[in-house]
Amino acid sequence: IKCKNLDLYSFTLANTKVMFGKIEAKATKVTAEEINVTVPAGALDRSIVTISNGSSTKEVAEKYKDKSIVIYDNDDPNKNGWTGVKSSEGPEPSPIDGKYRVCVGKLKAWDWNENFHIAGNQPLANYGVKAGKADQYVVKFEVNVPKNWTSNPLRIWYRPSSGTMNYNFPWGGNNFSGNAFKTSGWQTVTIPLSDFMYSEDDAGVNKGKNITTLLDADLKDYKEIRIYMFGGDEKDMELYWDNFRIIPAPVFD
Repeated sequence: IKCKNLDLYSFTLANTKVMFGKIEAKATKVTAEEINVTVPAGALDRSIVTISNGSSTKEVAEKYKDKSIVIYDNDDPNKNGWTGVKSSEGPEPSPIDGKYRVCVGKLKAWDWNENFHIAGNQPLANYGVKAGKADQYVVKFEVNVPKNWTSNPLRIWYRPSSGTMNYNFPWGGNNFSGNAFKTSGWQTVTIPLSDFMYSEDDAGVNKGKNITTLLDADLKDYKEIRIYMFGGDEKDMELYWDNFRIIPAPVFD
């Protein structure tokens, strides 16, 4: 559970209590910025998660396994989109939740490798996203990268009312460090929505700047979303991803 300033709220491993609905979970580590917890047996999908330090109880912004907020999960055959790569249910790697997207093989230099593209997505308002400051939301998805990944970033692209918001994962912004990225199995990626940058000419004076505000118009229209790999290297890639979503930022600021 990602948070901020837990130390200022006097959360410790000894006094932290985590509940998945009515079922108590065991916290295994507590720092200023996160609570590590073992999900209890019997936890139900869409359970409300709360954290308490004995004197104060707060509800976590995201429910446990809440599929209603997932924009794309690779399981819905009726999604109005297209892709250049296949989906799989395993057995290798073992799925984290149903089908996942498979990006395996040689990627040619500057080859547009469309992992997912949907031109008529539901309005973001349908997923509970509200107008306001962009730093109130984060983008999340699960990724599995078994081998070192050093180039050809996974790019996340969303077109709001004015100018395309673009993000290059895993390095961010417009800077590709070339540092190796690798996971030990499935890992949840959390990207502040305010890290996304306006990249298209129709953004006007905002082009090249990070987004700061979500406009009401951005949330009520059908907008284009793309997730794709694109880069200047020809190399073998191995990447799996699932459950793309935009959710409220951590419970404490």
